[in-house]
Amino acid sequence: MKLKKYIKQNSGVIGIIVGILGIIVGGCISFYFYKKSITKPEPILITDPSRTLIVNAEHFSDTPLKIVRLNGNEVAGNITALRFYFWNNGNKSIKTSNILEPINISLSDPNAIILDYKILKTSRKVVAPEFVRNIESLENELSISFGILEKNDGLTGQLIYSGNPKADLIVSGTIEGAKEILTDSLLVQRRLRTEFLPIVFLLLAAMAILIDWLLHRKRISNAKLVKKPGGWIVLGILISVFASVLLTNYEDTVERAKSNTMIKAIKNVPENIIP
Repeated sequence: MKLKKYIKQNSGVIGIIVGILGIIVGGCISFYFYKKSITKPEPILITDPSRTLIVNAEHFSDTPLKIVRLNGNEVAGNITALRFYFWNNGNKSIKTSNILEPINISLSDPNAIILDYKILKTSRKVVAPEFVRNIESLENELSISFGILEKNDGLTGQLIYSGNPKADLIVSGTIEGAKEILTDSLLVQRRLRTEFLPIVFLLLAAMAILIDWLLHRKRISNAKLVKKPGGWIVLGILISVFASVLLTNYEDTVERAKSNTMIKAIKNVPENIIP
């Protein structure tokens, strides 16, 4: 069966697929504006992708130079400066009383040690932010406290630490009214869902139409297909091609999502907390 004839005979099915895609897109748009209308806090903590490697351990391995802390302990490994931004992107304020569980930040490298920390800039004096190190906790963890965060209120912080220069900054804590504290990884996951799911749907729809067309073209029923080796080969090839395209698109989409998310996230950082 020729492709044009097939499309003409199955225009109803193709129309349904296009209609479903339209419903999905329309639903996503409606959901977006619905979420915008809800009054709630939206705490965000993102890491600036630009980091400064202060000390490269490899350069010190063959020299008598040593780096020591105030207590006299030697610092081993790389030393990196990391900048992060923390603010309320929502339209409802966050007060001290809204913090149900302490907001803690830590490094994904369990051997990392935070050597120094400071607040570079605050949006307003009433925010009154503070970093606190619990002497009983790990040396790679700090707590963040503040008075109030209204919309676009926040701070820019800096950590200087020893350990993996690419270690991720992890945040934990519970804020009343906020489902979670948005971080780099969560923002990337959100973008992946919006970018990758439509690709999956289109590829599945294209594969279903292609298989159906081949079955009509070869005049092979579904029952006969499983009995003929040739049918299995065709299906195997199609599934392999589909999986390959899907995997390639996923890897590309992940890298694109990471890059685009951080570019957009940094642009959305309120100007009043940028040093």
